[in-house]
Amino acid sequence: MKIKSKRYILKKINHTKIGNQYLNWFKDKQVKKYIEKIPNNLFELKEFVKKTNKEKNCFFFGIYEKNLHLGNIKISNVNFANRSAELGILIGEKNYRGKGVGFEVIEVIKKFLIKKQIFKIFLGLKKSNKIAYRLYRNCGFKTHVVKEKTIVMECNLISSKIILGGAQFRSNYGITNLSKRAQSKNHLKDIISLLKKRKINHIDAAENYEYFSEKNKLLINNFEIDTKINIDEITSYQTLKNQILKKYFVSGAKVDTLYIHNGDFVLKKLKYEKFNILKKLKSEKIINKIGISIYNFRNLKNIFKSFKFDVVQIPYNLLDRRLENYQKYLKKKDVLIYVRSIFLQGILLKKINHNKKFINIYKKVRNKGKQINMTNLSMCLGFVLNNDLIDKIIIGVRSSKELSEIMNCKVTTKNIKINFNKSEIKFGQYPNKWKFYGIK
Repeated sequence: MKIKSKRYILKKINHTKIGNQYLNWFKDKQVKKYIEKIPNNLFELKEFVKKTNKEKNCFFFGIYEKNLHLGNIKISNVNFANRSAELGILIGEKNYRGKGVGFEVIEVIKKFLIKKQIFKIFLGLKKSNKIAYRLYRNCGFKTHVVKEKTIVMECNLISSKIILGGAQFRSNYGITNLSKRAQSKNHLKDIISLLKKRKINHIDAAENYEYFSEKNKLLINNFEIDTKINIDEITSYQTLKNQILKKYFVSGAKVDTLYIHNGDFVLKKLKYEKFNILKKLKSEKIINKIGISIYNFRNLKNIFKSFKFDVVQIPYNLLDRRLENYQKYLKKKDVLIYVRSIFLQGILLKKINHNKKFINIYKKVRNKGKQINMTNLSMCLGFVLNNDLIDKIIIGVRSSKELSEIMNCKVTTKNIKINFNKSEIKFGQYPNKWKFYGIK
């Protein structure tokens, strides 16, 4: 078995070919400091690898760059009933530490485990290992238990990919919100409470979303916020900086990604002077990343030839699969892919009778679900989670019950293809134009 990331290959270690290069890792002071069992000689090391390769409920891989063995990653105590496992990683080659190897390898292993139906991983480390702690935090691990000298960390592989959509906050947003009632304050409080319990701390917002147009952000303190502005709103560095600091930093939130909301018009409207304002905000650490949100894929390559965006936010679901034609290109450009509309405003999950296209689309999804004995939710969520090149998934919910259902969903790993016709596909690709069909 081989697993490939962008730069590295993970594969089984042949114990008969182990040499002094591997053994010499354990002479390094940094390795000795944090590894409990140190082999004394080559024979002991070979026996350890041989024994580990035979362990049940264990995945043990060497990390390789071409033929150079850089380190190891081990997934042990795999419990398929509880969908959990434990992780350990060692970067043995000193020249490869601090180069992003650990992050890249852990991210690809997370995707491998999702396909194995493992959704929660744990690891332990010494409190003094600050470098490892920062790595694991960046990989989505949260502190689970703090002991006298060690920390146990946990990563929920579904939670770590989720960004909660903020369009529903205190609004009546959504096709499936048939009552058109605004979300209550208590419902929002319950959602925020469950987010904290599930250790999800990332919210997708926009400056023109109802809740985020206000100044009161007491409910989202200590969260990472992605927000969006239109190109015309980029007037000056100081104005934009003051707006972000006043609205988010004062309330205890941090802006992770600042998006261009009307990204389809970037090539026509975004001048380099304005883009340089965003770059300065990033260099001054007012924001972490610069993003673009688009509906139309036609100009995507030209956009990324002209501007270096860190993130693209893009629609992707069972009906709208345009991303698959561009995702490898985006990864070559080192662009993070965040997907939205995975439930297509809920019409893939719920039958909406007041539109014929809604009914036909829902029926096709439900019929497929009956064939493979899976719910619509499981298929929609599994479809995006099983795409290795997607970094984050944006979901919208109206209640903590809906969020809980997503978190507890049994995700399918089956390859799903539904035969939508061209008219249905085109309709699903542009929900921003549904108002022309008389849909509000």
